[in-house]
Amino acid sequence: MKYEFISETPKAGMTVKIAYPSALSRSVLKDGEIIEYNTWDKTIPPNGMYGVITQSACGENRYIGVKNILEFYIDAGCRLDV
Repeated sequence: MKYEFISETPKAGMTVKIAYPSALSRSVLKDGEIIEYNTWDKTIPPNGMYGVITQSACGENRYIGVKNILEFYIDAGCRLDV
């Protein structure tokens, strides 16, 4: 899947959440390079998970296991592949 966020406001951005029916591995790519998941955060209950999306950079992402949800941040002018 390809995602591009087009906006007249250069500072615009959003976090996208995609629920999948299975736990297959998925990656977010920017300019053909894989962007790794956020670092693991042991403080997120119950046993930790990848860190929350801070909207600090286009392509920032995490996978929420068990729920099979991929989250990523995209901002104006950014193109991503999943």
